[in-house]
Amino acid sequence: MGDYRLSARLRNALAPRAWLAIMFVAILCAASAAPARAQVEAKPPVMLVATPNLGDPIFEQTVILLLPGNPAPLVAGVIINQPTTIPVKTLLPDARGRIGDMVADFGGPVDINAPVLLARASSAPAGATLVAGDLYWMDSSAAVEGFIKRNPDPGTLRVYYGRAQWLPRQLRGEIQSGSWYVEPVDTSAVFSANPKTLWRKMVERAQLEETNSSSAGASALAALMR
Repeated sequence: MGDYRLSARLRNALAPRAWLAIMFVAILCAASAAPARAQVEAKPPVMLVATPNLGDPIFEQTVILLLPGNPAPLVAGVIINQPTTIPVKTLLPDARGRIGDMVADFGGPVDINAPVLLARASSAPAGATLVAGDLYWMDSSAAVEGFIKRNPDPGTLRVYYGRAQWLPRQLRGEIQSGSWYVEPVDTSAVFSANPKTLWRKMVERAQLEETNSSSAGASALAALMR
């Protein structure tokens, strides 16, 4: 991997979101040519927020949590702000009680019949991969079913069907073209009580960060993203 460090003066000139975007794009550049293990371990825990000019009908106004540890060479994530009317028990027949009656969320157009579980836990559940803090994800049937049986509280989990995924080069191009804001993982966003308002809030946050960044920082970002 190349040296992606910036001088302290230049780093301080960049808004936090801009700095994160630089690092994420740099890691994607390295990952596209790195061994498979490095691809899995290098990706930072981030969220993608669709910019207002993203015209894709599937991904417009979406907030996507990227899933660390996804097998190389793909970068995968789940849309976290598109609830449906489909009960969780339709996807997971063994889900009972309040969890079974929860609605699943649309996670993306790939592997549409495969559920993905995001869960909060004080320690790593069996078969789960850490995202950030106390947030884990899992997609194997055994891991999902086991967690649900041991943790009947709907407040600790979200169930998604389908996912989004890219090749590193493809996602890098979309970020460079201005289709996505890159934000640090926010666990509270994953468990938002009002997912329909989440996109607007996160766009406003990202735009405020851009407004607060200096012109020197914006110029530096533009040069580094070429």
